[in-house]
Formats: sequence, C-alpha cells, structure tokens
Amino acid sequence: MAFNASDWAGEGSGIELKEGWTPAVIDEVVQKTSGAGNQYVSVRFSLTEYNGKKLWENLNVCHPKENVREIAYRILANMMNAVGINSIQDEKNPGELQMHELRILVGRDRDGDWAVKAFEPKQGSGVAPEFRTPPAASPAPTAVSDEDIPF
Repeated sequence: MAFNASDWAGEGSGIELKEGWTPAVIDEVVQKTSGAGNQYVSVRFSLTEYNGKKLWENLNVCHPKENVREIAYRILANMMNAVGINSIQDEKNPGELQMHELRILVGRDRDGDWAVKAFEPKQGSGVAPEFRTPPAASPAPTAVSDEDIPF
C-alpha cells in the first residue's frame, strides 16, 4: 500500500491548542547553534493534555549581547523555579530540567505562532506559589505628542 500525501495534506495534527495554562513535561534539553553561530539551549515541552504536542523555548544563554543573555537567564530561572530546582551545574546545558513536570501558559507570539508565555509548578507539586511566573506584560503604550498628530 502506497502513502498518498494528498490524503493528509492540510489536516494538521487534529489537535488544536487553546490559549491558557496547560500541564507539560520538559522532554528534551539540547544545545544547538544558531545560523549566526551562537550557541543556545533548546527546551522542548510535551503538552500532556494535547496528546504530546510540542512547544519549544530557546534560551540564548551564550549570545554576545548581554541584554539577550539576561532575558535567557530570567526565563531559565522561572523555568527552574516552576519545577522546584534551585541550582544547576551548567546554564549552557541544563539537563537537570529534563523529565520534570510543570504547567505552562500557552499563547500566541507577535507572529501569531504558538509560544510558551510563562511557567508555574504543576498542581499538587508542593513547589511554593511564589515561584509562579507572571505572564509577560504587554509593552506600555507610547505617548503621542501633539506634534505627531497629522491634522
């Protein structure tokens, strides 16, 4: 029996994500290299309520720009807190995160793609509630001066 791609094209996974909190497992943590040659850590989440559908968080812990590294460290710290880990041996290879359960806030990014927005401990995990990660704040609206009004 031959496989006919036209029978399956456009069907997707059959499971549509919804925005909101969902249980997940960190099932892969690997080092990768960007097209620009920078090392980063790719953390893969398996969404248990969505038949194992996957989402990724890329941590630019080796980026040449300090502000990019700081964002990556904050995300890594929030992820660690959500799974109850206080320290790791190497932030460039945080394998200790693998196979830990947590809850992630799923939402759309600027391009409309599904993304991980925040982390919190899985329900009943005993991880202190102060380690819940607040969702990222929307950028503050910029003030418009009278000179910018076109009339």
